[in-house]
Amino acid sequence: MNKLYFRYLAGQYFKNCLIFTISFVLFYVFVDLLANYKRPNLKSSALLLYISFTCISAIYYVLPISQILSMIYTKITMIKKNEFIALYSLGLDRNASIIPAFLVSIVFSLVAISFNFTNAAYAENYKNNILKLGYVSKDLNDLFFKYKDEYVYIKNYKDKVIFDIKILKKQNNEITNLIKAKKGVFANGSWILEDVVSIDYNIKDNFDDVLLVKEKFDKKVVLKDFKPEILDNLESDEISLKDAFFYLKNFQSDKDITRANIYRQSIFLMFAPFLSLIIFYKLPIMPRMNDLNIVAIVYTCFSLLVYGMLYLLLRFAQNGAINPELSILLPILLIILYSLMKFHKNR
Repeated sequence: MNKLYFRYLAGQYFKNCLIFTISFVLFYVFVDLLANYKRPNLKSSALLLYISFTCISAIYYVLPISQILSMIYTKITMIKKNEFIALYSLGLDRNASIIPAFLVSIVFSLVAISFNFTNAAYAENYKNNILKLGYVSKDLNDLFFKYKDEYVYIKNYKDKVIFDIKILKKQNNEITNLIKAKKGVFANGSWILEDVVSIDYNIKDNFDDVLLVKEKFDKKVVLKDFKPEILDNLESDEISLKDAFFYLKNFQSDKDITRANIYRQSIFLMFAPFLSLIIFYKLPIMPRMNDLNIVAIVYTCFSLLVYGMLYLLLRFAQNGAINPELSILLPILLIILYSLMKFHKNR
């Protein structure tokens, strides 16, 4: 494809997608502030942070629909100007005319997915913490979870410091070790406990005969690679992709919900470019015999309906009601396969 055509078509779509995304994000923030401006915790010191986190969390909701609507608007605008007729008369085929916009849309999705590997994925949690507490992080009490082969209880967690922690190790359904500490801090990828008491349980053949070996340490390293961000969001469904894979590997929790979160932050963001591809082939290339405004409204409603149905299935999967592969992967794979069939047919 001629580079001039590619830059022009990609530029038109990029500009429209950027405008739609920014507009929807600002509208989302406006509605959110309108609903919560009376909350006492939204003081001037926290308001800017709250708006920033709201903008970040809004992007993941509005980006897919922005990509689809940008495709509809870009093609309708070019049809009205008879630009597609001019491009086709110069030898450009239908696939070549959609590739620039499709690639730009893919890049938008990949950038959004890459941000889900960072703490940007926790923007919704940070926003809710500010709304409820007035600050980003929150205190957590009485945490109990299984990490690898260890059972962990934390009395209190605050500002990346744990207090009154107990770690119980089991082997063959028998307790083998208990670690107790008053305080722990995170450093060099692990938690360093202070004033530690370690008790080893050596059970003999006679279960009434238990040998206890008690030791005291000034410091002890435990919970390797267990980052504070995981503790911050232990009670939340909103986790980053990196931490979601960590959960899946090391936690004995509901793995369906964890997989649903992984799909939400990756596969779900990829459906928009391929649905846009389908809509592009369905739209006419000439204004004759078609009321383009009605066509645009019909496909806008169609795209909103598809987005709403996929999002509803996503929420069901996140709540553990439906298998995530059936509710998320299957519909999106069908969309991708159908779009590729349309692409192959028009080559």
